[in-house]
Amino acid sequence: MDAGPKVSSAAPPTTPVDAPPPPPLCEVEIKGRVKVPRRAGKVPAPLVFVALGDCLAEAPRIVGHGGTTDGRLFVEVFVPWGSDLTLCAASEPSPGAPSTLYGKAPGGVHAAAYGEIEWEGVEVTLAPGPPRRFPHGAVQPAFGPP
Repeated sequence: MDAGPKVSSAAPPTTPVDAPPPPPLCEVEIKGRVKVPRRAGKVPAPLVFVALGDCLAEAPRIVGHGGTTDGRLFVEVFVPWGSDLTLCAASEPSPGAPSTLYGKAPGGVHAAAYGEIEWEGVEVTLAPGPPRRFPHGAVQPAFGPP
């Protein structure tokens, strides 16, 4: 007579399996809208700027930028794993010139996920402010959090 398959009753191993380390970069895709107040009149289409840390800092660490179309924005960046990102938008009177019409998206995103992070529904409302220059050349981020 066959007793059937033998089933082990040994306890599961107590040593945890080491998880692989996270990749050096995290992909972040940002979608949303930039709102220009009507009282601003006709201004150049806003640009968006993604920064490691605060995009309104004295010397922001810009890691990506892009344009807008009819107020819609889309930008994708690859940043060091664990980075905290913010997004600003500005209407510049000429390319690279200081802007007096800009804004910052509420909140931000922490770049620590496998696969792609999608930060959607982002809204930036531009408002007058003191002249501010946003760097157009994205810095090459060092590997690891800022």
